[in-house]
Amino acid sequence: MIGQEPAFYRAYVKMVEVYKYKNALDEAKQYFEGLIAKAPKNAYAYHGLGLVYQGQGDFQQAVVIYRKSIELSNRRAAIYKDIVIAYKKTKNPEGAINYLGGLVPAKGRNAGAYYGLGYAYMLLKQWENALTALDQALNLNPDLLVLYLEKANIYYHFGKLQEGLQVNRTGYKIAGRQNDVELQLRFLGERGTFLLKLGKYREARERCQEALAMARDLGDRSREGKYLGHIGVIYGNMANYSKALEYDRQAVKIAGKVGDKIAEATWLNNMGFVYRNIGQFPEALVRHKQALKIAREIKDKRLEGLNVGNIGSIYIY
Repeated sequence: MIGQEPAFYRAYVKMVEVYKYKNALDEAKQYFEGLIAKAPKNAYAYHGLGLVYQGQGDFQQAVVIYRKSIELSNRRAAIYKDIVIAYKKTKNPEGAINYLGGLVPAKGRNAGAYYGLGYAYMLLKQWENALTALDQALNLNPDLLVLYLEKANIYYHFGKLQEGLQVNRTGYKIAGRQNDVELQLRFLGERGTFLLKLGKYREARERCQEALAMARDLGDRSREGKYLGHIGVIYGNMANYSKALEYDRQAVKIAGKVGDKIAEATWLNNMGFVYRNIGQFPEALVRHKQALKIAREIKDKRLEGLNVGNIGSIYIY
């Protein structure tokens, strides 16, 4: 795919995902270095190489490589989000704001740079600044779909669910016009989250089931697991606990297969809640302990604290 369409940037991202799944990121590094040797101005090859370094945990080098990709006029929005994530992993999210803030005037009408700035503000929970940056990006490029996803996400955090739903629906329509099935999938899944929060459980389940079917059609195992888990949460809220466990088990299984430890711990934690709701405390304890073990392995303090508290509450019972 890359050889035939070197400007198709998603192919570079997918290739890194494949190598990561095969636990062969060193091979991916050699591949992208080879591409760069043949075409030193291939900005997307640098983007792919940065993703490899990020996947290997070398976030400082990922920042260096991402900046090189941007210097070579990579205008894809994804590069600006990825560099923000790498800066955050180096415990320097403010560095992303300083870099992108200086970049915005230089890049002129590049909506991606404003998107990156908005995403950096989101990570720092500076929601008003984030909205301002995203709106600037939308003014430059109203067809940039990720802007609608992130703006809806901010409204979700604000508790402005109806506003967020409207933004989500607008993005979904644009994704349809662009025949972007992957983004349509994401909009549908996120809409299910909004509807769940609003207590519209049946509609939330329907949207997540649509997203699940699309994920399976695309062969996107990670999102398949995500939406299975979401449906499990919805069934839990509907007090249909047998169905909740059915979907949670599938979500845990897929998360384990794709190596998504955060998702695996999240769905195990949800299973613990369901077992506790039906009075099966030993089973609940097992799931929360499994989730806690994973949380400690990946050093996720939020999930660790959550499951420590859940285990404590079971012992109180």
